Amino acid sequence: MKELRVGVLGLGIGMRHARTVQGHPAAALAALCDPDTTALAAGGKEFPQARLFSSPEEFLDAPDLDVVCIASPDDAHFAQARGALERGRHVFVEKPLCQHEGQTRSLAELLARRPELRLSSNLVLRTCPRFLALRQGLEQGRLGTLYHIEADYFWGRKHKLLGGWRAEMDFYSIIQGAAVHMVDLALFLTGRRPLAVTALGSDVGVRGTAQRHNAFAVLLLRFADGLSAKIAAHGGCEHPHFHRVAAYGERGVFQAELAGAGWIGSSEPEASPEPEAAAYPGREERGLVLASFLDALRGSAVQPLVSQADSFAAMSICHAADRSVATGQECPIEYLC
Repeated sequence: MKELRVGVLGLGIGMRHARTVQGHPAAALAALCDPDTTALAAGGKEFPQARLFSSPEEFLDAPDLDVVCIASPDDAHFAQARGALERGRHVFVEKPLCQHEGQTRSLAELLARRPELRLSSNLVLRTCPRFLALRQGLEQGRLGTLYHIEADYFWGRKHKLLGGWRAEMDFYSIIQGAAVHMVDLALFLTGRRPLAVTALGSDVGVRGTAQRHNAFAVLLLRFADGLSAKIAAHGGCEHPHFHRVAAYGERGVFQAELAGAGWIGSSEPEASPEPEAAAYPGREERGLVLASFLDALRGSAVQPLVSQADSFAAMSICHAADRSVATGQECPIEYLC
């Protein structure tokens, strides 16, 4: 079976994808694209075998690509993903998949018409050893019946909101850009989909700057069986980059804080948490999302860590949350895939 020929569009975070492709035994890095000539030259220096494109349109028209990895600014994702799919390429796209619900629906409909094509998104927290240990503990019933999850995304990179493309776009969503990771983590941990979401947003932290959109959002997800989840995205505060997670069940609590993670199984005042030793943040594992997608495209029995349905589920929740921020109402979630 021939190698998958992969192209990478956007050479910021996309350089990590290029390295993953380069190290994959069944893939060949065939093309790189970035309108920034400095970034493109750096990519060409590291990967001299790849053809270089400064035009996304010419890149998408390259006749021999099997897979396109999209790591461009958020407002370009939809057109580039659609263009790649229309040309018969599989697509791996950075979050968010799209900015607007109609765009996401359009991609879902296109994929329904082209069942031979597949899509995945780079929702990397599924690879973190700490969260894999939490998922295993939940599956083993370590906390008993789960009734609530809290997941806070502290971006710790406020400067990215205040300048560059995030401040220049007509629409930017901190829900899609940050909370989406915690939304997907909640789906991954529970194996369940919420029915509805209530969300609030705030521009505190960026008010009066070039960033005209919210830097904070909090989401309350309502599930069918009494389970709830609180998701927050903090873009405007001063805090190290961190993913705070807590899970609450009838038999105990799991907490992951800056000081460490552990399991609590007693109400006694002197009880100490049992430390969770699994690694965090596990950045070296994040390439597994793309690698597993490439494995799946080769017909391997290995399933992608983030399936097409997973990608659309996370975006469906984010779109409903953006609607809730705009309307001030709880919004039902329409799953687009």
